[in-house]
Amino acid sequence: MHKKTGSIFKAITAATLMTGAMTAQAAWELDGAASSFYYVTSKAAAVSEVNSFTGLSGAISDSGAASLAISLASVDTGIDIRNERMRDIVFQVAQHAEGTVSVPVDAATLDSLTVGESLTGAYTATVSLHGINLEVAADLKVVKLADDSIQVSTVRPLIVGAAAFGLEDEVEQLRVIANLASITPNIVVNFTLVYNQ
Repeated sequence: MHKKTGSIFKAITAATLMTGAMTAQAAWELDGAASSFYYVTSKAAAVSEVNSFTGLSGAISDSGAASLAISLASVDTGIDIRNERMRDIVFQVAQHAEGTVSVPVDAATLDSLTVGESLTGAYTATVSLHGINLEVAADLKVVKLADDSIQVSTVRPLIVGAAAFGLEDEVEQLRVIANLASITPNIVVNFTLVYNQ
């Protein structure tokens, strides 16, 4: 009887540990090194430049809350002085260190994808930047890269305007300091994000 009770206890313990492991595996964590976030700016009516953020983090919870956090201090324009101006004048990273994006997704659907399978859909993302929250429509593609890895990318580029986040004055200040004839107030955004389970 004692041995039987011990066996039952071991079985319950093993089941509990397995359940805990499965629960822990349900969430997905962003692989910042494998992910990319680019945006294109235009100035002087004819010059376009590719910029990026390298400081990316985020997760997809088992309840289906997908998040992306962008360290604004990690902006990379390819020129040091321009990076500094973007950090200090436009993004004001001392007061607004991060930009965030949150999207509700169907976690069960993500888990049910087979390797190599993809799905495309229209999503409503909530973007938080400079103290302002804004809903943005986004067409995204999700690809199951491996049993424990998915990739989320934009199907079509997103156009984001500075005025929507109250940054038009900062962009104008940047234009004056850089002695430019113009800076287009809209940017074009593309990203590829890899989440591992």
